[in-house]
Amino acid sequence: MSQGSRAEKEQKRHAVAFARLAGQGTRATARQIGCSERYVRRLAEEPETQFLITETLRPHIAKLLQLMPKALAVIEEAMSAMKKEGPDHLTMPDYLTRLRAVERFCKLLEMAQGKEQEKGTPTAGQMTWEELTEDYEARRERARCEEDARR
Repeated sequence: MSQGSRAEKEQKRHAVAFARLAGQGTRATARQIGCSERYVRRLAEEPETQFLITETLRPHIAKLLQLMPKALAVIEEAMSAMKKEGPDHLTMPDYLTRLRAVERFCKLLEMAQGKEQEKGTPTAGQMTWEELTEDYEARRERARCEEDARR
């Protein structure tokens, strides 16, 4: 492989990484960088690209973790709103948009931790509501203990 093609591949790797961070789809990314969708998927799955994504998000992990309670609150509000809204469901506020934001938040959190969903396992990286709330409670408890230890 020549130097020019290595530099070109690295440019494409960076473009793919930042497109993933932005939530851009494979097709749009392929059009943007001028290559096939297959090549974009292959680049996205390479460890170097995963590392680049993780390193890009590393400074923001603390902020992502701080957003966890808000994400849980949005989920809870959406669940109760769906029960309380009228029968036409046309008056439902922006809960679906907010839930999509929570979904994107979870994806960013996975990327920040260097986790990608494994092929062949559709539930990899997913958890039940009980697991999510247990994890949240455990984190809150650890934070309280750390705060008490500082006093």
